Amino acid sequence: MPAVIFAPLGRDAQVLSNILAAVHIDSRLCDSADEFCAALDETALMAIASEEGLTRCSAQQLSVQLDKQPFWSNIPIIAIADADALIPGGPTSVLERLGNVTLLTRPLRHEVLMLAILSAQRTRTLQRQVRDQLRELNDHAAELERRVDERTTALSREVRERRQIEMSLAEARRLESLGRLTGGVAHDFNNLLQVIASASTLMRFQLKEHPALLKSVDSITRATAQGRS
Repeated sequence: MPAVIFAPLGRDAQVLSNILAAVHIDSRLCDSADEFCAALDETALMAIASEEGLTRCSAQQLSVQLDKQPFWSNIPIIAIADADALIPGGPTSVLERLGNVTLLTRPLRHEVLMLAILSAQRTRTLQRQVRDQLRELNDHAAELERRVDERTTALSREVRERRQIEMSLAEARRLESLGRLTGGVAHDFNNLLQVIASASTLMRFQLKEHPALLKSVDSITRATAQGRS
């Protein structure tokens, strides 16, 4: 995450870059207002602009670029200007439409600049932590939603399986009832056939001397055997 620097006059930009390097902060030196505005995105650690750079920037252009930031991002901006730049309509009036701005006036003490830089770094670090926490929350929410979907699918499958089991059980009970009914009918029918078979056997003994009648008894016996089968 580099600090974006726009100080177009003299060695200001390089001096600021050296100060940042001393506290292990990378920097990006911009040569134009357009480059400076374009660099103000969520990847920037902070922005440092001199009065001379601010006079070259359009408040509208800066506002449009900063409005493109994600909601967690509010880039810290350090503006360095002369005291007379604070008058209405002065070079720093471009900052009126911006948000997170720290204005330092010349002559500037090194300690004051360092405090402003470290404060901006801490602010940006906190913003990044908020971003990471929001991503974790979104990931947890997505994972929870995925688990809910999986459980809902599993419950739907269990409901379908339960209905199939209940239908199978109902069919089995129906078949069992039908089996009991047919078994009872078969038993009663077999009892009737047993009576007929026994009677035909007795008739056979009684009609030994009447062959013509025995043919009818044989027919009754065959029919009884077929019915039993």
